[in-house]
Amino acid sequence: MASIDASLDPAGTDYVDLYQFHRWNCETPIEETMRALREVVQAGKARQIGASSMYAWRFAKAQHTAGAAGWPPGSRRCRTTTTWCAAKRSGK
Repeated sequence: MASIDASLDPAGTDYVDLYQFHRWNCETPIEETMRALREVVQAGKARQIGASSMYAWRFAKAQHTAGAAGWPPGSRRCRTTTTWCAAKRSGK
């Protein structure tokens, strides 16, 4: 919760429409990550969660984990945008 609170306070708002994470932490179990993101939504600090810059299979696994727990799905940035960002970071 501290991470989203740190983003909300300077913005002067109580919530965001989309709380999107950009890097997957492979050392944290997927269930723990999805549970934490769900808690952000349940607390009313974000209306929806999303992800970018990850493999499609990892995003599908996260969606499956959320679905199995009865949580609504998140969103994912389109592949073109993600590919463009990766190319930009690498200097291509």
